[in-house]
Amino acid sequence: TALATLRTIMSERERLSEVYDHYRRDEGTQSRWSSTNPGNRAIVDERSRATERLLRQHWHTPSGRSCTLLDVGCGRYSLLAPTLDRSQQGVLDRLGVDLLLERVVDAERTSRFDALACADGTQLPIRDESVDLVALVTVLSSVLDDAIADAIAADVSRVLRPGGAVVWYDFRYRNPANSNTRPMVRSHVERLFPGLEAHWQSVTLLPPVARRLGKLCPLGYPALRTLPLLRSHLVGLLVKPGVS
Repeated sequence: TALATLRTIMSERERLSEVYDHYRRDEGTQSRWSSTNPGNRAIVDERSRATERLLRQHWHTPSGRSCTLLDVGCGRYSLLAPTLDRSQQGVLDRLGVDLLLERVVDAERTSRFDALACADGTQLPIRDESVDLVALVTVLSSVLDDAIADAIAADVSRVLRPGGAVVWYDFRYRNPANSNTRPMVRSHVERLFPGLEAHWQSVTLLPPVARRLGKLCPLGYPALRTLPLLRSHLVGLLVKPGVS
């Protein structure tokens, strides 16, 4: 029922608020995620290169108008907007949506979005078929309820234009140290987005390994990432049929 769904969404909102508040306050978490760590920088660089490559190969910039990017679960800033700026010509309009008000407020302070909304991903405040690219960066791995994940995926598909695409990045291995997330394997993602044409690449040297490389990172990261089992994440492009 609608009431049961609302209760589930509110429960998930409270859980996520507690989780991200812990992340923000925990010094160990912030240290692991620090951009000063060479391994973290290598992870971001590799993700950007892989995303650019998929966009060049499987997606075309809209002609005669600006390109609209919707970042779902945007946090403080769009992780993919700089990559998309480099990979396509013309204007990029950035829209950000996040479930948590405090993250939307943080994002507004960065001035990196053209429009922001605090909204539930199952009911995006956006017209049907009005967005060219939707970024889902480590979003659905944090949604533990299958029904909510299904609803988010369905609404993302709804707002995509024909020819538009979901830009995906998330991890495919279970993290035994974090019960607030779950792995997102390729087959699961493709079930969430039926009818979208999927293109994948495995990326990202296991973060605990990458972060320990230190000065060895310039040589060690590219060498170790050649081993498929050490690549913990998937970057993907899921394209909606039609012409944008």
